[in-house]
Amino acid sequence: VRPATARLLARAASGPRVIDLLFHLPESVVDRRYRPTLRAAETGRICTLHVTVTRITPPPPGGARGRRPWRVLVSDGTGEAELVFFSPHQVRRLEAGQDIGVSGMLERFGDRLNMAHPDHLVPAARAGEIPLLDPVWPLTAGLFPGQVRAAIRAAFDIFPALPEWQDASVLASRKWPGFEQALRTLHRPCDFPELLERDALVSASERARARLG
Repeated sequence: VRPATARLLARAASGPRVIDLLFHLPESVVDRRYRPTLRAAETGRICTLHVTVTRITPPPPGGARGRRPWRVLVSDGTGEAELVFFSPHQVRRLEAGQDIGVSGMLERFGDRLNMAHPDHLVPAARAGEIPLLDPVWPLTAGLFPGQVRAAIRAAFDIFPALPEWQDASVLASRKWPGFEQALRTLHRPCDFPELLERDALVSASERARARLG
């Protein structure tokens, strides 16, 4: 990672080593498995949508421009929704006619569905990168979830093959995973398809944390 990002990661993880980063465990997991059409979408929950940008409306001129949002109208052929941004950072990557994947809290304001500041916004070709189960790591000022996610991915790429030091009978009796599997369960739950069942994820996460504790 870049030096500035490395400093932020070290601050968040309370240390500069790879093992410090791997022990910077998520505090929760966001479930992004709900992927409805706009017509069928329930409001008040996290939705992941595949939509097309139909119109981009900048803030009106004058006044406190920073307090007036950019509005991006999107459609999936079954209905429309409005993406709302108070920063133009993500909007600058969009254009009318573009197919995108977005994920965030879907609400209804008046007669229109609304998603303010999507947590994920990617071109349609990369929509598969939006995780079904999305860990939430503690951050520090200036550090973003995507930076932690990328650093964690890189950390596992260089993770050494460590011999298991815990007694096999202890692992079996407590139903604990091995050391690396415990870390992956918490940081990368989507690596384990069996965890897509909510009860399975909760149970596996509890055992992983107990194993690492």
